[in-house]
Amino acid sequence: MSKIDNYVEAVLSNIIAEDDLKKRIKGDLYLHLNEALGDKNIEEVISLMGNPKDVAREFMDSIYEDKTEILDKLIQERITVNKLRNGFYEYKSKIKLFGIPLLHIKINRGFGKPCVAKGIIAIGSISLGVISIGGGAIGIISFGGLALGLLLAVGGLSLGALAIGGLAIG
Repeated sequence: MSKIDNYVEAVLSNIIAEDDLKKRIKGDLYLHLNEALGDKNIEEVISLMGNPKDVAREFMDSIYEDKTEILDKLIQERITVNKLRNGFYEYKSKIKLFGIPLLHIKINRGFGKPCVAKGIIAIGSISLGVISIGGGAIGIISFGGLALGLLLAVGGLSLGALAIGGLAIG
């Protein structure tokens, strides 16, 4: 990348705007820089333009005269990021037996609706599988807070042929 490309990218990285507006700003910056290059070298032109953050701030001031618009946009982006961050984690193996994933992990990252993992080996808030691990685990072999196991159940409240736990019924 040339010095002009680096400078333009540095300015654009400090601007919060829609892609179409950023493309227009990018074009304007290239046009202005190339016009200024007439009898000067690149370093002089960039020096005259100023710090990329300051140039970006000038663009932002001209775009958003009413600052509430940009604040609303930033708040919406923050809400979206928080939703993604506080969602859930999920992994399903590509290997399947009888149409069921060999391994399915689905875990909540917040206090929302419980996630259900269904697989031969299932790990999750609520898990259903041959081998099941989770807060509520149902399977042939189960480990969890509430474990219901056909053969083996290990947990706080366990129900199964062989049950081990705080309250175990076997």
